[in-house]
Formats: sequence, structure tokens, C-alpha cells
Amino acid sequence: MVLNITFPAATVVGGTVRDDTLALVGNAWVDVADAVNGIHFGAQANASGTYSLSMPDGTYSMTAYVPGYVPNPSVLALSGGV
Repeated sequence: MVLNITFPAATVVGGTVRDDTLALVGNAWVDVADAVNGIHFGAQANASGTYSLSMPDGTYSMTAYVPGYVPNPSVLALSGGV
């Protein structure tokens, strides 16, 4: 059996995870939620707090999780690769 998968065009989104004092927070889990489709996915930031994700167009809630910190979700809207 062969499974063919087609992925929509995607944009690479990256950044850093920082705390309230703007200090870098390493090894956080960056969770991405697509409420329209009910999909969650994510990536772990490296030791310097840097992360990178490939995401299709849509509106997402992004939240970084790490023990000892209170999550603060952000909304990201991607359209046409921007």
C-alpha cells in the first residue's frame, strides 16, 4: 500500500521564546493550535530559545510552555506566505 500525501504551501515561522524580562527561555515547547481544524502541532525550542515551524496559511494560537512559567498565547495569521 502506498499513501500519497499532499501538503499545502507553507511559510517558515521562527523566533525566540522570552520571559517577561526579555531573557531567552531555552527548551520551551511551542504549541500551535488551529481552532478551525482542531489541529495542534509544535516544536521544541533549542537551548537558546530559538524555534522554527513550517505552517500553511491560517490563523493560529501560539503558546510557549516551560515549567515555572505562565503561558501567554499569541495569535498569528498567515496569508499568502506572509
